[in-house]
Amino acid sequence: MNKSLLVGAVLGAVGVTAGGAFATYSLVKGPESAQVLAVQPVSQQIKTPREVCKDVTVTRRAPVK
Repeated sequence: MNKSLLVGAVLGAVGVTAGGAFATYSLVKGPESAQVLAVQPVSQQIKTPREVCKDVTVTRRAPVK
């Protein structure tokens, strides 16, 4: 009986400690969001060359004999 009582007490202490640690971790996670204090717009123009593709009809004539 003493052995089972000791095992039960140890398992109970481990369970209580784990439960307390989990509860503390859940409460002390920190804020979920923050307040915006200042905003500065970021705008920048970059000139990059573009390639424009078109479908163009080409007519070729056979050379004169």
